[in-house]
Order: sequence, then structure tokens, then C-alpha cells
Amino acid sequence: MLVAVPTIAAAAVAGMALLTRQVALPRTHTPADVPATPVAIVLGAQVHPDGRPSGFLVARLELALELWRTGKVDVILVSGHDGAEHHHETQAMADWLRARGVPPVAIVGDPHGHDTFATISRAVGVYGLEEAIVITQSYHLPRTLATARALGLDARGVGDTSASRWPRYWRRGRVRELFANVKLFGELITRERPDQEDPQVLVAIRETGR
Repeated sequence: MLVAVPTIAAAAVAGMALLTRQVALPRTHTPADVPATPVAIVLGAQVHPDGRPSGFLVARLELALELWRTGKVDVILVSGHDGAEHHHETQAMADWLRARGVPPVAIVGDPHGHDTFATISRAVGVYGLEEAIVITQSYHLPRTLATARALGLDARGVGDTSASRWPRYWRRGRVRELFANVKLFGELITRERPDQEDPQVLVAIRETGR
């Protein structure tokens, strides 16, 4: 019986990964073919102690910047952990975008997007979004889009692959994502979904529509 446990666990991990990929595949796009949508959500990642976004986070921000410059989105919601111990992720993301010409009115920061579930659930329950383009690394996109579908966000995804130039960290992220897929199903059952309203994003859409 004990011998079968690792096999069952491996099958569960593989099954969850396959399911999220199936959900995500028809909603995964390139910057060129993703349908225009008012809001892009950039999921947070590591920020260095000096306030510089990590290479993985810059890769996400570059995609968001491209979508904004080409008129695919009007507003960029940067979501992350804004605590000092995380070097103010959302502030660093907003600063990076502003330095490259995105006006402050087109950037909204969610300082409580501590993880994927929090980011998506707050996009729906706090910011009132019904649709969005989500931006993250390509291996993270299936779980992000599966979370969006489960929480009622009509999301399309654009995934970065350029960060694979750091193969050690890329491989680590891919492995971690396998187990995070299993965690997602527990989150959908046990985690609370916020419903307090913050109209920042909707106001920004009205003010920046191009």
C-alpha cells in the first residue's frame, strides 16, 4: 500500500497540470494576436533590495508595456506584495512603467496580491473586473488562467518565455508550478474571496480610454 502512495501522488500532480493546461490553451496568446481588452494584470515577482524588479518581473512588465503602447490595453493593474520585506513590489512595478512613459493614471497598484489566487480574486471582488489580459511567465499561465476561470474572470493570457535565459530559475519555477496546480484546487474550496469594492481600475478605464 505504501509503495502505491508516490505513484498516486505523481498521477495527481500530472493530472492537475494537464487539466490547467487544457483550460488555458485556447485562451493563451501572443502580444500580436491577443484581443484588445481594457485592463492588463501583471502578476508580481521578486524585487531586489535596491528596488529594481528582477529579470523575471521585468520580462512581465515589458509585455505589459508592449500591450499598452500598441493600444491593446488602456490600464495596467500591477499586483503584488507591497510590504517592505518584499521590497514594495507594486511600487517598483509602477515606477518601472512610469519611467517608460506610461502615465500614472493608467497604472493601478494592488498591494495585496500576495499570490495568484489573491491577485485574481481581488481583480474580481475588489476591482470589479469582468475581463482582463493576465501577464506572467508561460509556465505560470495555465494555473493563472484556470484560477481566473474558476473565479469568474474572463481572462486571456500572454506568457513570457524570455526569462528561460536563466535556466536554473526557469526550471525551478516549472517544478514549483506542478505542485502549485494541486494547491489551487484546495484554495478554491478553502480560501475566502474578497468582496469589498475599490473603483480605482474602473475609474482609470474611464479616464484613459483611447
